Amino acid sequence: MVVLFSIMVTLLITYSKIFIMKIPFAIIALLLIVPMIVDGVAQYLLHKESNNSRRIITGSLFGCGIAILAYQCMELLRSYI
Repeated sequence: MVVLFSIMVTLLITYSKIFIMKIPFAIIALLLIVPMIVDGVAQYLLHKESNNSRRIITGSLFGCGIAILAYQCMELLRSYI
């Protein structure tokens, strides 16, 4: 279920005309990756344990961000071929 949600969000962001015209993909991808980084740093520095719901949310956002970056890298490589 989480995988389907991640795929739907990634496709929505990637193919939405609103995002294509106004916001660069790299910024969107980085904003989606940041919550996992913050959660990991907070766990390490504050010795705080993460729960399953936080892991699902940050992991889904991270997966969407990585998928957007991978898609953009493939498009960039395809433009050179």
